Amino acid sequence: MENTTDKLKSAKPLFVDSPETALVFNPAVDPQCIDDVMLCALHRNAAVVDILVADIIEQDHFTVPIHVVRNLLWLLQGQFSQMKTIMRDYRKAQQVD
Repeated sequence: MENTTDKLKSAKPLFVDSPETALVFNPAVDPQCIDDVMLCALHRNAAVVDILVADIIEQDHFTVPIHVVRNLLWLLQGQFSQMKTIMRDYRKAQQVD
């Protein structure tokens, strides 16, 4: 009888495209997808930075309400944390194989 881990390893590779789909480690995820996942997260982070920079580029203060700025920074912090988790988990798996 095949156990769950064997089924996942014998299944076709799973291709993921966003950090959310790779956040919980799944051994069926094709490791080559992780580059695309990281690129997606980096583009999201860059968009947040672009918004903040565009808001202050011509003035010395934010015109966006401070609670929005706080939430954007919190979003960046969460995204970076997710990226570290994904990289750590999938790199560990590659070292075991």
